[in-house]
Amino acid sequence: MATRGEGRIVLVGVHQSQVVGYGRARLRTKNDVSGFRTGPHLHKLLNEMDGLRPDAQILFILTMNRPEALETALASRPGRVDQAIEFPLPDEAGRDKLIRLYARGLSIADDLVQTTVRRTDSVSASFIKELMRRSAQFMFERDGSQSALSSEDIENALEELPFVGGKLNRRVLGAHGDGFDGES
Repeated sequence: MATRGEGRIVLVGVHQSQVVGYGRARLRTKNDVSGFRTGPHLHKLLNEMDGLRPDAQILFILTMNRPEALETALASRPGRVDQAIEFPLPDEAGRDKLIRLYARGLSIADDLVQTTVRRTDSVSASFIKELMRRSAQFMFERDGSQSALSSEDIENALEELPFVGGKLNRRVLGAHGDGFDGES
């Protein structure tokens, strides 16, 4: 006799799991994790994972922006993590593809794509997506039609994007490095 749901895989997603793992504490620098303290929710989650039957068909997907901030037991204890996949910041070729992807439906000159690639070193795919969205907004505001993206549109978006919303916006969008940290 089959029971309801038998043979199905359950997917449990925990987005930004470093927040589950640690209590709120300020970091002294962006790479300093000493200010974090282990939170009770992480221990509960790990205990529940440990208590699953070996044949349980449950897949946990934990996403995080700060894997270095998680308890070492999460990464080092066999069986807790079967595979870790890192999505690094895009390289030059990746940024070129992302700019073209997020500018699809818009006209953008190849030389402007290359200039934008050079200007977006050390940013995330999310930053590029938002950059192209805001660049399109500037284009529509400029002439009210879907002409072509100009260097002025992208420049306006680059000037606005890292600073609207402050440091939180820069962290969430993945703006790192020279010109994006709000410091000279």
